[in-house]
Amino acid sequence: MKYYTKFDFDNETTKQYFKYFNSIKDKLSKEYLNLYYKNDGFHDSIIENIVVERTKNCGINIKIILLIKQKLYALIYKNVSSYSFSVPKVNKWFYGTMSWGYGELELLQDEQWKQGMIDADFNCEYEIVCKKIYIKKV
Repeated sequence: MKYYTKFDFDNETTKQYFKYFNSIKDKLSKEYLNLYYKNDGFHDSIIENIVVERTKNCGINIKIILLIKQKLYALIYKNVSSYSFSVPKVNKWFYGTMSWGYGELELLQDEQWKQGMIDADFNCEYEIVCKKIYIKKV
């Protein structure tokens, strides 16, 4: 991630990120922004499931099911061009839960979105680059 790293969560970093986020937010759906703002950027939401699926035209979509205030939402990444997940074997997610710690969005020069997330325990991370991001209630 560009702004947030495992050990860099100071006020200046947060100010810089939100200044950047405000410059790109108009390209996101109203549903995404509404949930994002109402739920502190998804902070502490439980990640219930992650599904990587191949589409008919040999593309990749990723769906992350989030539990936000006792309601399930699907965070959907369409036309994924790259992704990485880092979940160490010793992490409690293998026998417990993983919660969304800190995330950031970046709009790349080629108009793709880059979403990064570090879990609340700072052990797991993911990064997804895609053409479109949206969220819907499950």
